[in-house]
Amino acid sequence: MKYLNYISFFILFFNLFFIISSSNNNIDLYISNNGNDNSECGLNKENKCKTINFAINSVFKKLNKENNKLRLLLENGVYDNIESFNIDFDLTLEKLSFKEKPILKFIDEEDQVTIREHEEDEDSTEDDYYYEDYEDDILEEIEENQDKEDKVVLIKKSNCNLPMFNILSASKQVSFKGITFRNNQGFNYFIESLNHDSLALNVLNCKFENQENQFINIFQETNINNNKNNIKLLIKNSIFIGSHNKEIPKFSGSINFKSNQSFETATFSVENSIFKNIRGCPLYLKNTNSADIEGRKNFNFNLKNTIFNNNIQSNNGGAISLSGFNNASIENSVFENNVAIQQGGSISISKVTNIEVLNCRFNKNKSGNNGGSIFFYIAENVKIEDSKFVENLGSYGGSNYFENCSQVILKSNSFIDNRAVLSAGSIYCRFSNISLADYGNKFKGNTINIDMDKIHRSTPQVYNGFDCYADNAKGSTCFITGANETFIQELLQQPNCGGTSISFFILDNIEYIILSISFLFIPIIVLFVKMANKRSEHFKQFLISEEELNEQESNDREKKKQPQNIKKRK
Repeated sequence: MKYLNYISFFILFFNLFFIISSSNNNIDLYISNNGNDNSECGLNKENKCKTINFAINSVFKKLNKENNKLRLLLENGVYDNIESFNIDFDLTLEKLSFKEKPILKFIDEEDQVTIREHEEDEDSTEDDYYYEDYEDDILEEIEENQDKEDKVVLIKKSNCNLPMFNILSASKQVSFKGITFRNNQGFNYFIESLNHDSLALNVLNCKFENQENQFINIFQETNINNNKNNIKLLIKNSIFIGSHNKEIPKFSGSINFKSNQSFETATFSVENSIFKNIRGCPLYLKNTNSADIEGRKNFNFNLKNTIFNNNIQSNNGGAISLSGFNNASIENSVFENNVAIQQGGSISISKVTNIEVLNCRFNKNKSGNNGGSIFFYIAENVKIEDSKFVENLGSYGGSNYFENCSQVILKSNSFIDNRAVLSAGSIYCRFSNISLADYGNKFKGNTINIDMDKIHRSTPQVYNGFDCYADNAKGSTCFITGANETFIQELLQQPNCGGTSISFFILDNIEYIILSISFLFIPIIVLFVKMANKRSEHFKQFLISEEELNEQESNDREKKKQPQNIKKRK
């Protein structure tokens, strides 16, 4: 019995060892500009390959016999004239001695965005970091440090209309860590995946620069695996910089996802990153198989601690265009100086359920049509909380536009100095149900500028549609619920908004109330006029009587004098 236990133990140990060894079938290849391309290169740090092309096409393909995973470890330097690679294996392209570190962080109670700069030394600790307020010059300083060739791995591509890395369906996991990508002339994406069944794509501490504003493209139009496809995209601690010198793409983005197929899971996560100066939507994520909740139930989007600055889109969403997702979370992020020619100066959301916008700032975003900051269309379960909307501009809804939306809650937000060209300096509501009363929302200085020479500004004591406008056309009604008298002093409301409180009843029927009051006071006014006329006549009579009395007294005195004079004559 004792020997049987030993045998069982050794069998279990052997199986465990086999599983671990088979799962860890990575091949590491080292690459350096100072290396030498030969048949034995790359297998150790002392004999590095010189080029990525040779390491993949010659060394790895010769060694790869058991579906190995390749990890390319690159020393700092410039790797130029990279050709287009078809990746049909699991790949990690990684800076040698890579260590994941954040580039942005929110640290204080006032939601001030700060940059966290760090040393490249592996031994650096938390004490080596220092914090600065978010300003353009701080961003530039970090970019300049990262651009030094002795501190970065820079992969350059030019005059090539093919993607740098074309990920084929055989690849299940592809990662890029600590790499800077640059393309000055070629028109295509750095990373592309077409009709992939399942893929996990990770981009960590990378930097992308492209004159054509194209970075990552994932396109799915064929259902390869009977709805069992899984897509996962993670972007973290990365910087994306575009150019405003090119024509604005209309229905695509710098990070582009389009699909008309169902997925078992599809998750897109962006954390601690920067998107700036991009001509075309930085994040364009569209699931066209979204006619109902079933078609979008497994699509998830998560955004956290990210800055979008100075981006422009010719259609919807100056920073983000999201369509056909089941869950969307946008948290601790800044949207500033973004422009959409159509809807949503910073964000456009359509056919999405379960949306959270938490602790974000929207400053000086613009749209040519609806929603200076955010455009919502056919959205359910929307929550916007602890966010600030300042100096945004739209034709309808200076900050937010809601159409065909249900179960919308706005809580503890600030709407300050937003401006609408035509209607609703802050919020425009169309066929939607919104709850924002009693939740500490603040409205101040929002304006409607119908006549460019005349600015209509709201104040906390007057409600004339400056902050919120509800469109009741076609028999539908916008309901804004839960208000009380205190809230009315904060919210400036158009009279045709519906609601549940007595204050909103008064607002809903203000025209009839004014008309009724007018009819009630007409008889009183007429009576008052008549009384005033009578009093005027009495006063005139009084003045006349006073004059007659004076004249009579004067005559009486004259009569008294006349007999005395006669006696003297005699």
